Amino acid sequence: VIPAEPLFRSRSYRENGMWTLTFETSRAITPKTYKLVTSSKVQSLKGECNPKEWALFGQNSSGAWIVLDQRNGGTIPEDKLPIDNTVAKNYTLNRNHGKFEKFMFVVYSHFGYDSWYEGIWRKSENMILSELQLSELEPVVFTVEKSTGGEPGGYEAKNLIDDDHVSEWHCPNSKDGKWFVEFKANRPISPISYYFITGNDSGEYWQRTPKAWKLYGKKNQGDEWTVLSDLDFDRDGRDAHVPGSVRQKSSTFKFNKQKPFDMQYFRLEITSNFGSTAVQLNELVFNY
Repeated sequence: VIPAEPLFRSRSYRENGMWTLTFETSRAITPKTYKLVTSSKVQSLKGECNPKEWALFGQNSSGAWIVLDQRNGGTIPEDKLPIDNTVAKNYTLNRNHGKFEKFMFVVYSHFGYDSWYEGIWRKSENMILSELQLSELEPVVFTVEKSTGGEPGGYEAKNLIDDDHVSEWHCPNSKDGKWFVEFKANRPISPISYYFITGNDSGEYWQRTPKAWKLYGKKNQGDEWTVLSDLDFDRDGRDAHVPGSVRQKSSTFKFNKQKPFDMQYFRLEITSNFGSTAVQLNELVFNY
């Protein structure tokens, strides 16, 4: 659950009436927000594997567990996780609780679903999440500066960087043989890697999947672009793999040399796909 690999699904079985995950960070941090990513099976299970009530704890220097955040998606609509596959939702802690190295995530109940087991239908004990991420910073928000556009009717370039794994960027035409999106973060960021989420109908239209691309970054608007990543499936093979299937995570792509430091402007430039005049992706996601 902890690594930034949203399609690595961690399945937890109930013990003593709840699901518990205890983990440590490599250094003491002061979390301000955390992100939960739903399972790749949420839609098929109608959201019933999602956590309903949960709490996040931090352990202080005396060994006591402090409640950092508590949610109830059963009674508070804004707490409820989406009923969509591999979709992220951010939660903000209501105050600064100090620094912690050890954390505990406890799910008290899930929405429950029926499963066939040993010849009878019974309520499943499985609660499923794809990812939990803690952050010491305010959530990152991206805005599009310019792009080769998107198909009208909800397939605009902004969908590529809106933190919604369901919305889709579908660009029907390239410009000079390239499809691109330039976007700006609300603050400087230092990501360590990135990945893509494929389109909603990539299984049928797999030819629209990116085959070769470059990711650029710069600190200030007037700076020259720095190439952060340059990948080509023909040249790099599995290191540049983006699956031609519906709403799936690509490989995790690392940057050319050292990680970007405090960059605020980015450009994704796709130079080829698998034979279509259009390109589609649901999301570009940075790992921090």
